[in-house]
Amino acid sequence: MQNIEVNVLANNSIKIEATDVNYEDYEGSCKVNVIHVYDWYDIAEELTANCIIRNGKIVACAKLLEEKGFFLFSSLSFDNEVYILGHKNGEKVSILTAFLLGYNQCKTELELHNIYRNIIINREYVFSASKGDIETGNEVFDFYVFVKNLNISNRVQYGDIEVIPFNEYRALSETNMIDAFFSDENGKFDFSATLQGGFGAVIHMKNIHVASSAADAEAIAWKKAQILINLFSLTNRDNSEAIAMVAYNHRTGLYWIRVREPSYQGNLLRLADQGYSIRTKYKYLSSTETKMNAFIKLFNEAVNESERLSSYFKYWMLLGVMAESSGISGSDMKCWDGKTVTSKKDGKNVIISQELDMVFELVRRHNSDDKNENQFKIYSVTRAKDFLSICYQRRCCYAHKGGCEHLSGVGCNASKRPELLCKNNMVTVKSKYDDRILDTLESIVRSIIFKELEKVAPTKMDDSFVESLIFE
Repeated sequence: MQNIEVNVLANNSIKIEATDVNYEDYEGSCKVNVIHVYDWYDIAEELTANCIIRNGKIVACAKLLEEKGFFLFSSLSFDNEVYILGHKNGEKVSILTAFLLGYNQCKTELELHNIYRNIIINREYVFSASKGDIETGNEVFDFYVFVKNLNISNRVQYGDIEVIPFNEYRALSETNMIDAFFSDENGKFDFSATLQGGFGAVIHMKNIHVASSAADAEAIAWKKAQILINLFSLTNRDNSEAIAMVAYNHRTGLYWIRVREPSYQGNLLRLADQGYSIRTKYKYLSSTETKMNAFIKLFNEAVNESERLSSYFKYWMLLGVMAESSGISGSDMKCWDGKTVTSKKDGKNVIISQELDMVFELVRRHNSDDKNENQFKIYSVTRAKDFLSICYQRRCCYAHKGGCEHLSGVGCNASKRPELLCKNNMVTVKSKYDDRILDTLESIVRSIIFKELEKVAPTKMDDSFVESLIFE
C-alpha cells in the first residue's frame, strides 16, 4: 500500500513523497493535480513539478499560485497520461490526501478529511433545502434550466442553486427552421461545418414546493435562474440566454420540457475571483424585490440589442432612470472636478429635471477618480459633458426620427453644438461593436450598475465555511 505525504514548504510550494511506487527510476518533470476547495465549489489545478523516482520512492516539488487555501492532492502523472499516484476517470478524480496552505493550524489527515466531508454535507443541505410554499405545497419539483453562451469551467453552487458546465449547445432549432423553409427546394443543407459546440451550462434547482399549479413552480425557477444569468452577463460581459427548461415532478415521477425561442467563445467565469461576488449578489437579488433586478435586466437587453442607435437609446434610458432614482434632482449643479456651477442671477445653479444634467451628475459621481476625463477622449471628444451630449443626441434622434439622418444619407441639418458634436464624431462602422463611443457608454453603464449593486450587496469574503472548520 502506498504511503503518501504532502508537506508545505516556503514560497507556496509543496513536497509530495510516496513509497511503493511501481515505476522505473526517473528524474524530470511531471504533472501534479490538486483541488482548491471553497465553500461552494472546487477548482481543479494542474501544476508542473520536478520529480525524482528512485527504488520505488517518489519525491515531487511544485509551486502553487495561491498563498492560502484548503487543498486536496488528487494525482501525479506524466504527459503521456500515465498515472503514478491517483487516477482520473472522466470528471471523477481520486482524492489521496488533504493539506492546508497559509494557515498556522496543525490538523491530522483524518481531521482534514472530516473538514472536506462537512463541507460537502453543508453544500448538499443548503442546496436541497425546500423552497416555495413549504407549508401547504403538495407538489414538489426539480428544475434544470439550459443556458447558452455561458463559459464556465467548474461546477459551482450559489447556496440553493448550482451551475453545471455543459458545452454541448448546437443550433439545431435554427437549422431545422432553415431546412423547413427550403424543404421544396434542392433538399436539405449540410450543417455539419456550422454545428460547432458552443459554450453552455445547466442551472439546477431542487425541491421547489407549490400548492397546486406547476406554473407557479416554473415561475419561481425562471425567476431564480434569470437573476443568476443576468449577474453572469453583467460581471462577465457574456450574452448568456436561457433556451430551455426541464422539470421533474417528485409525486408523479414525470418530466416535462419548456423550450424558449432560440459559435460563441465567451469569457471564462473566473470562480476564484468572482465566486464570492456573484454569490452575495445573487443572495440579495433573489431574496428581495429591488430595482437592481430591473436595472440589470434592462442593461442586458441593451447589450443584446443588434441595432446601433437603439443601443444608445436603451443605455440612455437606463442612465436616466438611475439618475432619477438616485435623488440627483434638486442638488447643486457641478463641474467634472466637483466645483459648484454658479450663475449670474442667484449665485448657484440647481439640477432640476434636465435629463442630460442629471445623467452627467450620476456619471460624475461614479467616476470622480478619472480627474482628467481620460475615458471620454474619443475621436475629437475631450470632455465628459461633450461625450454625454453626443450620446443624448443619438438617443433623441432614435426616439424622434427613428435613426440617424447623417448615416442614412438624408442629410443632418446640424446647427446646435450637441448636433454638431454628434455629426462630427459619427463614424461609419461595420457593426455597433466598432463604435468606440458606444463601447465606452456600455462600460460606463456597466460600472455604475455594479457599483450601485456593490452598495446594497457588498462582496463578502469573510464568511467562509471552510475557514470556520479549519479554525474549529
